[in-house]
Amino acid sequence: MYTMLAAAVVIVVMASLILMFPSGVPQEGGQEGLTAAQVNEGILDRCQEECEGYGYLEGVCVWPTEVETPALELWGCVLEGTRHCGNEGQCKCFCQKLKETGEEFCVKEGTGYTMSLTEAKLVAQGGECLLDSSFTDVYYCNEFTGTWWIDLDLEKEGCNPACVIDVQTGDSEINWRCTGLVVP
Repeated sequence: MYTMLAAAVVIVVMASLILMFPSGVPQEGGQEGLTAAQVNEGILDRCQEECEGYGYLEGVCVWPTEVETPALELWGCVLEGTRHCGNEGQCKCFCQKLKETGEEFCVKEGTGYTMSLTEAKLVAQGGECLLDSSFTDVYYCNEFTGTWWIDLDLEKEGCNPACVIDVQTGDSEINWRCTGLVVP
C-alpha cells in the first residue's frame, strides 16, 4: 500500500513538472531560458511545499543514507549539474523535522524503521481499512512487530476491528480481533 501511495505522489509530481515545463525540463541555458540552478530551485521548492503539506518543517533532496530520521520519503529527485544528486536513483525528496504537533511515532525495535501516526493513517487510506469505515481515536504501537494498531468504526458481532499498518513495508490490513463463538 505504501508503494501505491508513493506511486501516486510521483504521478502528481510528474504532472506538476509537465505543467511547469510542457516541453520537458529545460537543460542549462536551454528551453525557456532557465538555468540548471533555476530548475534545481524549482525541484527543491516543490519538495519543501509538499513536505509542509504533510506537517514537516523541512523538505530535502538527499541520498537515503543522509536523511535524518524520522523522515517521510516522497519521490526521486535529480538536481541538474550536480554530482551529488545528478543521476536518477541517487537522491529522494525526504520530509524531516516534524512541526511541533505532539506527533507520535511507532519505531520497530532493533531497526531504524519508524512511522508517524499521521503517515500511518495516510498509508492506510488506500487500503481495505477505510473502504467502509473510519478510524477511531483508539490506537497503539506494537514496537516488537513494528505495527500501528488503529481501531476502526466497524460493526461485526463479537469483534473489535483494527487497522494494522506495518511501519517497515507500509502494508495495511484489517485485524478483526474476534473473541469467542458467534451465535448463529
